Amino acid sequence: KGSISISVKTRYLPLRSEMRHSNPDARGCPLYLFVRHCASFSTPTATTLTFIHFVCTFVLLLTVSAFGLYQMKELPLGPTSKLAATSMGFVLLTNLSLQYNSVGFYQIMKVMTTPMIVLIEAVLYKKFLERKLRFALLPICLGVILTASTDFRLNLTGTIFAISSVVVTSFYQIWSGALQKGLDADALQLQTYNAPLSALFIMPLLPVFDNYMVKDPNAIWSFPFNPLNSSLIFLTGLIAFLVNVSIFLVIGKSSALTYNILGHGKTCVIILSVSAHLNGSVEAVTPAEPTYSRSRTSFFSEDLWM
Repeated sequence: KGSISISVKTRYLPLRSEMRHSNPDARGCPLYLFVRHCASFSTPTATTLTFIHFVCTFVLLLTVSAFGLYQMKELPLGPTSKLAATSMGFVLLTNLSLQYNSVGFYQIMKVMTTPMIVLIEAVLYKKFLERKLRFALLPICLGVILTASTDFRLNLTGTIFAISSVVVTSFYQIWSGALQKGLDADALQLQTYNAPLSALFIMPLLPVFDNYMVKDPNAIWSFPFNPLNSSLIFLTGLIAFLVNVSIFLVIGKSSALTYNILGHGKTCVIILSVSAHLNGSVEAVTPAEPTYSRSRTSFFSEDLWM
């Protein structure tokens, strides 16, 4: 999406101290601080958080259904399991990409989902994008290359997670729209199957990516589950529920490509808001990226928004 490199100077302090002694405006970004706070521990926690988010999504869906806000529908396990596998990979690899990369490289790599979706739909589904829209993808690819070449935190592990996330996310978004139409199910009905199956699939991976050794002082059990951190975990679960459902809603009503164009605008907002809230910790090397983002979002939306 243009050329920007953001370096986040993470301080290894307790979360309460992080919020108290950093820029006071940073208190408006509790989710951002919590994710970076988890990454500051010597033990990875992204996979466990992913599992918690899927469980929270399922529990909240059952709660919403109990109030009669939507009617659950029986769906075949075959296609929903395939979707859940990509959903698990989408969230897991995205979190791992954030954990092992800088925030700037993580956000920039996410925009590569747009050209990847176009490529997959063209090769596998013979669905081709108009020529003028294909040309609009060139700045995205060039911007990612330029950003990667200037990111001093670039590493092999983080790059593998980022590329894998792009591929899996593309299939996840394409299939989520196709299944809603093919199974005649709405976003909530499909997510009711997707969330618990994704949580089930990710369980065997918990001890692989996170440290669960009981006697290890750096294990996940050392994480301080105090009232503040527990509240923030619940907050991220609530946000995950809203995000998971909104993904299906937008894609079901439009398309995977349209959803990604909205995501470009979100990326621009994140970069600008983080810069505003954490101006002492976030350093924007090249300010052109938000301008490129806005121009391409506008260009695409004129032809794709439904």
